[in-house]
Amino acid sequence: MNDYTGGNYLIYKSSFLATRVIANYLEPVELELEIGFQFGPTEAKMAEDQNNEQTIAYNKLEFFVEHVLNKSIFVSQQNGFWHEIASLETSNNYVIFHQEPYDDLVTKYLYYKMQAISFPAFMMVDLSVWSSSTKLKFNFVGEGTCTLPGIEDTVGKLAYHTQPWYHRDDCDTRDQIPTTKKDLDNPPENSVSFDIILELLTNSDNTGEIVDIQKKFKPTIVK
Repeated sequence: MNDYTGGNYLIYKSSFLATRVIANYLEPVELELEIGFQFGPTEAKMAEDQNNEQTIAYNKLEFFVEHVLNKSIFVSQQNGFWHEIASLETSNNYVIFHQEPYDDLVTKYLYYKMQAISFPAFMMVDLSVWSSSTKLKFNFVGEGTCTLPGIEDTVGKLAYHTQPWYHRDDCDTRDQIPTTKKDLDNPPENSVSFDIILELLTNSDNTGEIVDIQKKFKPTIVK
């Protein structure tokens, strides 16, 4: 739900490369992204404070776009071949949608994901996405009740999580499916974690575990 009540708000702009699969056609695209948000009702802290929620939320948004979405493959779970490929161990990151990943659906999914990873520091106003293959900008301002499918609709009753990936505060872009109840005792670990942001904000010289990402990603202090 959109809690915007009027007044000024900020806009975060970025872009990323992706390959989307439409039926059996692979379309490389550059997607432009705009996120409108207001600061949430959290207690204000000094900008340099490592516990500043606005700084953490902003860096999570930027990290997710630059190091998770960028160069991902967008696939519908209805596409049997590519959905099966996405379930395998590959070096590619897959973003799974319940229908074909056209711009309008991508906009809606990303709205909820960005809301999940930035709340309560930021209150979402809207989100826009448009690709190099169209002149139309799709804008989503939220809805009273989310109409995207729930976890049982996409995974089934046996699931690692209670919410689908686009409602979780993590780096996931798909939901893995357990084959038995025993699998629930060993849930899959995220290959990328927001913990790197906290490590960098705490100590910029910390090598961390994700060295290749750390060398590229520099946290931004929100003032």
